Amino acid sequence: MIDHNRVSQNICKNTACGPDYFNQFQAFGIAFEGKKGSIISNNEVFNNDVGIGASFSSGCCKISDNVLKNNRFFGITIQDGKYTSREDKISGGNVGVAAIAISTSTVATLINDEITKTTIPTEELSCCGFTASIVSVPSDSFKVSKLQFNIKSSQVQKLLSKYQRK
Repeated sequence: MIDHNRVSQNICKNTACGPDYFNQFQAFGIAFEGKKGSIISNNEVFNNDVGIGASFSSGCCKISDNVLKNNRFFGITIQDGKYTSREDKISGGNVGVAAIAISTSTVATLINDEITKTTIPTEELSCCGFTASIVSVPSDSFKVSKLQFNIKSSQVQKLLSKYQRK
């Protein structure tokens, strides 16, 4: 359970860092590969590269009632799985919520999330032959930006291992 925390100032200053999720690195306020029954709620996450990052564990978790402010690249990232974000409040920064597919297709379901004052409310980043999608309830709550990348999963892994050695 990750709840009732204040997390800030996770800003990557390395030259390899930036807003390009596939080719650059970001520092996360909260990052997790959840287990069934995990709860990420009632956190205040602000002034990070990425507020909350969930990956690799479809349908495992309850992500709800978080406040994410001014996370410079992404408020929430959902990578390689199916996750639901419920009643999160996201404001400021470049992208509110990004669904990202690298090693499997991804679905981010946003239920009554509130996204304000971001450059791009939601973004679907598809790569490597997989698809990313965002479903909002109520429907058409947010404008979705779709991007396709011609990068192979092995290239992503190579970049990750290179950065982790530094």
